[in-house]
Amino acid sequence: MVLRQHTSYTCLSLVLIFAASFLVGCAEESRLQMGGKLGKFDSHINLFQNGKEFTGAFRYKDTDVSDRKIQLLGGLVANVLTLQEVSDGSLEVPGVFIGRFDGQSYIGNWEDAKGKSSVPFRFELTIPEGETNSIADHLNEITKQTNVPLITYELYGEGLFPSTTNGKIRATIDGRTHEDLTGAKEEPYASSEYYFDAGYKLAQVLDLNGNGYQEALIEDYSGSGTSNCHKEFFVCYFDPTKEKFEISNSFGSSCPTPEIVNKDGKKLIKLIVSEQGFDKVEMIEHTEYYQFNGSEKVKLVETIKTEPISAVKELLASHFNEENGTEEITLEFDLDKNGQIDKIVAGYWFRWGVLDWRVYMNGNGKPILSSNGKRIGVLSTTTHGVHDLINDLNIVYFWNGEEYVSREQ
Repeated sequence: MVLRQHTSYTCLSLVLIFAASFLVGCAEESRLQMGGKLGKFDSHINLFQNGKEFTGAFRYKDTDVSDRKIQLLGGLVANVLTLQEVSDGSLEVPGVFIGRFDGQSYIGNWEDAKGKSSVPFRFELTIPEGETNSIADHLNEITKQTNVPLITYELYGEGLFPSTTNGKIRATIDGRTHEDLTGAKEEPYASSEYYFDAGYKLAQVLDLNGNGYQEALIEDYSGSGTSNCHKEFFVCYFDPTKEKFEISNSFGSSCPTPEIVNKDGKKLIKLIVSEQGFDKVEMIEHTEYYQFNGSEKVKLVETIKTEPISAVKELLASHFNEENGTEEITLEFDLDKNGQIDKIVAGYWFRWGVLDWRVYMNGNGKPILSSNGKRIGVLSTTTHGVHDLINDLNIVYFWNGEEYVSREQ
């Protein structure tokens, strides 16, 4: 991508022109033009579309930046348009445009082939010079081409916390807005005196099952009591056979935000699940993978247990109970092998069932490291002559010559 070679320039523009080929037997052409920015530059691209396949060329509007034409080849999968630069020998490192394309906007990132740099881009639909069709006409043509309408989701209503809402979702499809999609969803904690109805949070909007329609992955805080932990999840989706929006079953229970991963050719929802909460001292964690296949049921397809890293000496949250919970316990160990005993001191936090621990070295009254977790221990391995430490199941602290730094294994 020549952009990196001309960073002193400030303008480039993008024009997208492509021929649309619709259903079998229909060979109409539709010419579209999009303008916007790649980074801080304007540019233009000419594209020709055959079904889901695209060919074309990239060119800078400002020829002072470059007067070269870069050939492009790519395709549309669901709403993601990928355009690969095809090198003619003049490009040092060909790149690729990857972004979400809804017919009106193309938004994403350009990345080089080595994955060392990434440049954001955003382009919007305009009408090519000399054409009389409106933007709406062009969008209708694109909808025919992709055969999938654009869906947007929005949470609304005032929630207990700034980051959440009161459990209402609206979605817009084909210009029609559907309100209160979760109105029929049970909220078992809504009337509880202990729990607060903290509401829902929009985690991600994407095509989870490959049918081209956008689904909304929702975090459900309605029974958590706070916006920290634990939340469940569900999917709000459009069922094209029923022509209505549906709500999936609730699934999972996790503190971290879910991650969408590609595993064995499938798009899965990945959750990290652990025991956290009032006086829960068990050091348990596992990874759950869920699949949404377009029906009301989100299914658990795989569970992988996280095994603890073995320590030579350790303190555990399970060492505490209600009787000794106000006391502190100490682990003594010569961490830097200088003949002087170092100390790890831990108290207990009942609210989360974890240790509040501190590390003291060489008789220093000020801790060199402090954190919390269900375990703090000493490993047999050393870095720069100092023993590594283990927190929880797999968070390892290494000595970098001046201090301990952490890395999850």
